Amino acid sequence: MVEGKDAEQASSGTRQDLHHSGALPLVVAVTGHRDLVASETAEIRQKVREFFLELIERFPSRRLRLLSSLAEGADQLVAEVALGLDVELVVPLPMEEDDYLQDFSAATDIDKYKALKSRASDTYILQNLSGQSISPESSSWSERERAYAQLGIFLAAHCHILLALWDGKHSDKPGGTGHVIRFHHDDILPGSASRMNTAQQILVDDESDLIYHIVCSRSRPDGRPGQNLAALDSFWFTKDEREPRSATLPSQHQNIFQRSGEFSSDAMRFAAEIELERYPLLDPDWKDQLPPGIEVIDRWHSAADWLAIRYQKLMLTTFRLIHVFAFAMGMMFILYTDFATRPDSSRYSCWLSFLQVRFSTTARSEAGTESTSTIERSQKAYASSSTGQPPA
Repeated sequence: MVEGKDAEQASSGTRQDLHHSGALPLVVAVTGHRDLVASETAEIRQKVREFFLELIERFPSRRLRLLSSLAEGADQLVAEVALGLDVELVVPLPMEEDDYLQDFSAATDIDKYKALKSRASDTYILQNLSGQSISPESSSWSERERAYAQLGIFLAAHCHILLALWDGKHSDKPGGTGHVIRFHHDDILPGSASRMNTAQQILVDDESDLIYHIVCSRSRPDGRPGQNLAALDSFWFTKDEREPRSATLPSQHQNIFQRSGEFSSDAMRFAAEIELERYPLLDPDWKDQLPPGIEVIDRWHSAADWLAIRYQKLMLTTFRLIHVFAFAMGMMFILYTDFATRPDSSRYSCWLSFLQVRFSTTARSEAGTESTSTIERSQKAYASSSTGQPPA
């Protein structure tokens, strides 16, 4: 793992280049407690920094993006570290900003929120679900609880990695850290999916369950971490039945990120050709009539389509060459076996020597540099093959 300020400085230039090169984003969303313990924050900050630096080192062709609503506590801490490493920040808000800031307990946290938001690449307010039911249980939730639950669903559904600063205790508080983690692992809120939809997950490997868990305490009575957990522990957390927690990135996710990184690298390398030759699905006249983000999806689809065609052509060319070489090898084998077993093989020797002489003569007439001695040796070889006598 890359460590220290040198790693941060080295990564900064790379991140800036990737911001403008159209690299495929690797999206990290943060969920965590607002009431972190002050004595643990320095160590938590260091672990968050190491987490981002490891991703930068492992997947240099991906553009890191952080989703954070910049709530006080964990959200702001992670955003500060990410921006210090030049990671792109996107801020989804659960409600109108004035309403959202009413949940902040200190003016200093509001000032920090505004300062961080000013450095974000994008900020948007999630669609208001007032009066709509997220799940059967949500009928008893307040409008504010539904908004936070919706934010949690959005973060879990739109990230590749969920970074959780969590005490490890599950909770059914709508939009709370335990609630978001439960949704990220199970893909449902309690009672929000039918058995059929849930059963469909059995048929495929779930690749959207990846969490990086940094264990923390909370500044409240009984704020200690959950059972069998110690504050400041950190590990990857998935639904793997054999090893749900591991010190290293699970191989399944490592392979996915590696392959998508190769795609991102190819897309950047052939960006100019893709732009000229791509086949977009969208008509340019539709641009102003479509929701935000559709054009980005279309551009990535065009890049994937162009690269697929390119590698298909390379594969076909490779297969053709293999067939040509296989045919040539077969013909040479037939000639060799026939030459070795026929009693009149001297005729083949004669023809081979004749071709050698003709080739040498032609080469000399065209280049004017063929030595006489070489031709003479070839002629003697031709003569000896014809008479059956060794050359003088």
